[in-house]
Amino acid sequence: MGTAHNPAAFEAALAGRLVWTQDDLYQWSLRMAERCIDAQAFVPDEVFTDIEPSGAPEAALARACDPKFWRRKGGLALKRAKSVYAQHAKAVGGSTGSKYVGRPNADWFRESRKRQAEWAKACVIMDKGSRAESVPLSSVMNTPEKLWAKTYTFIKGLQEVATNDHGLKWFMATVTLPGAFHANPAKGRNTWSGASVKASFDALMEGINRMGAGLAKAGIRKVGIGSEEPQQDETPHLHEGIFYAADADFWAYLEGYARQFPGPLKVIRGSKAKSAVVYGTLDDVLARRGVHSSVNAPGRVTITVGEAGAAAFASYMAKYISKNSGKKLGVDDAEHASATAVLAHRNAQGIRGWRFYGLPEGSLSGWDELRRVDDEVAKPTHPKLVELAELAKAGRAGDFIRRLGGISVAAKPARYLGLRLWTEERMNRYGEPAKRPKGVQLMEFSREKRKVPTGRMTKHGRPQMRTRVVVETHLLDSVITRFREWEILSGAEAKGLEGFTVPENRAVGVAHNCPRGASSEDAQGRAIRAPLDESTVVLSSAGSGKTHVLTERAKFLVENGVPAKDVLITTYTREAAQELGQRLRAKGVQGVRVGTMHSIGLDMLGGGTWHFDQMIAKSAELGAQGFHLLVDEAQDLNADQIGWAKAHAKTLFVVGDPNQAIYEFRGSVPEGMGELLRHVQGLKGITPDLFDSVTEVAMLENRRSTSTIVALGNAVVGGEAWSGRDGAPVEVRSATSRADELATIAANAEGALVLVRTNRERIEVKAALARAGVQPQDVMTVHASKGKEAERVVLACGSLKDKTASEAEERRLLYVAVTRARDNLVVTSTGRLPSALADALATLSQA
Repeated sequence: MGTAHNPAAFEAALAGRLVWTQDDLYQWSLRMAERCIDAQAFVPDEVFTDIEPSGAPEAALARACDPKFWRRKGGLALKRAKSVYAQHAKAVGGSTGSKYVGRPNADWFRESRKRQAEWAKACVIMDKGSRAESVPLSSVMNTPEKLWAKTYTFIKGLQEVATNDHGLKWFMATVTLPGAFHANPAKGRNTWSGASVKASFDALMEGINRMGAGLAKAGIRKVGIGSEEPQQDETPHLHEGIFYAADADFWAYLEGYARQFPGPLKVIRGSKAKSAVVYGTLDDVLARRGVHSSVNAPGRVTITVGEAGAAAFASYMAKYISKNSGKKLGVDDAEHASATAVLAHRNAQGIRGWRFYGLPEGSLSGWDELRRVDDEVAKPTHPKLVELAELAKAGRAGDFIRRLGGISVAAKPARYLGLRLWTEERMNRYGEPAKRPKGVQLMEFSREKRKVPTGRMTKHGRPQMRTRVVVETHLLDSVITRFREWEILSGAEAKGLEGFTVPENRAVGVAHNCPRGASSEDAQGRAIRAPLDESTVVLSSAGSGKTHVLTERAKFLVENGVPAKDVLITTYTREAAQELGQRLRAKGVQGVRVGTMHSIGLDMLGGGTWHFDQMIAKSAELGAQGFHLLVDEAQDLNADQIGWAKAHAKTLFVVGDPNQAIYEFRGSVPEGMGELLRHVQGLKGITPDLFDSVTEVAMLENRRSTSTIVALGNAVVGGEAWSGRDGAPVEVRSATSRADELATIAANAEGALVLVRTNRERIEVKAALARAGVQPQDVMTVHASKGKEAERVVLACGSLKDKTASEAEERRLLYVAVTRARDNLVVTSTGRLPSALADALATLSQA
């Protein structure tokens, strides 16, 4: 992609992904993970072909089956693709882009920050062990302000030690890349090679690393800080603030830059200088043969030699670091917009903003960990580690660096101190060994040159030897800083887990004297054989045979003189329409039209390119109340669909169950069934011949499920259904962790229909079952399960209890889930059960 140099072709190659939102990326990640789950193999993406999971085969497959893997890798690939497109289109820094980054990624970054802030506000962290307390996530997050404060504190500390203790000098270097890396140069002809921003950054850092290795061989240790920043065409460049001891070291740096970054090297003496010295080649640097020129002369590397005075270094570097911290700047809007664009650039490319050179081993990570030390729980014993913890808590970075041995611009000493993270072994989510921070360790390092065998032989038959530096470590002390293991949860998830420490395992039955109503045969017969010229409302509880009633009613109408072309059956899904059509044909009924309101409406409009949302309203305008209209799943109709039914019906045969109204979020009217009922009962002002008379039938016998399952459904929604079938108790299995719940699901899911609330949970459960080698009948969301049934159902409630749905709709969702089961129902959860389900089970237990 990077060498296309054709914006239109590049966009076409991305198959429209340049306009993807984060929601699009999320849905894509679910699809990709499910493809891999179903194939039980890694299935690459057709566009981002370089995305590939790492690790051993089992771990790689686990990654491929995880939506988080695809979201992370796909998000980075998408952001980089947007950067390349912006470069192709010359959008970076131009009228169609924003400074330092193309507008697509600037918009993406702004949306990401907004979402992250909302997510942090809604989440808490909870102690995995006790489940006893939760803390707002926003109160412990490493905010941009905290990150800036720590970094600037270390810059000041480094400056203090370097200048006050050692009298070191300093310079600032700006290193740029040649024209081949610039897609949109400010001057000159375009010689861009098609290199992406990330490839450009990698090339820049390769040169910096080679230069550092050369300096190390010369006995010079790099001390300072480097900060990446994009130019206005998003090509990265590097600012380095470097301390050095002697002029010879300064010239060694110049030689290193000239070797790794050929081109003019410009040296400016002080920020107030009006002229510079330019060295055109490496030979000029080696001969110290420069030419006086303007400070504005071009330079591949520009060196500004620091002026006397300690404060200048920190203030100079702060300018670059501030743009990488995300901290809100106390400057004008334009400068803040530039800083935000720099952050968007780094976010899109996965580029680290800055790095320190030459600090004592583990200074930054050790500083963070030692600030966590709680003497009431665990405290260090070695005097040096005790002192380091005190200095870290006091924010005294200069003294902290000194106590660790300070800095040196020469090679590392033979013996020196350092800090390391103290970790413990654990397994990551992909089944691989991983390390979790536990605390911090104070180490003593010793360096010694030794002759070691190379593994080859000399021509005289002796082992060939080489000299290498061997580093040995000795542990002086350690202290635990991570006393508890925290997990991030939504507020609702935390509520379900708070204080829940003991798994709940029980079986809940039902009394055998379950009240019974009229038999389903009697109720079905009354509905099917209702008068031809009357409208009928059928209240059909789960498992009561509504599909049978709909097809038999259509057959009854046709057999009693109603032309088949005047009989119309509407369903909620195409799948339901296909099933009804097949049953009608099996009964010998031909010519009856069956379909969704949208598909029938499109036929009425004569096809064409109508917007999906327009078809119902437009086709309703054609209504002449000429059909004997049979409406399936009437409880899920929205206002437009109710109007459509009234417009087209000569008589209405409405079948539905208000307790199964679960599409309110799509605009369905839970009271819609009642509204139709009121109209059918003779609401004034609505076509008298349609609503003069009505037959109402209640089909309450659930012939699908056992009395135990039906009783639980009734308890959830306050229903009146009944069953004549005895059955096993409902099994309840509550776990203290999500991993334990997934294991419970796997132990019960063989051949079962597994129901979850969200699509994300569906993918997670499918992946867990695939890893366990379990073959369920299916795994689907409760919404998708309408019309489905299975001998055994596992209802996986997860850890999220309080959804965005209303309490009434939440109860209806649970009712639908429960009544999919014929004989066996297993309910699992992480933490407490949903309150509606817990209350219902408690009611049954007391019966």
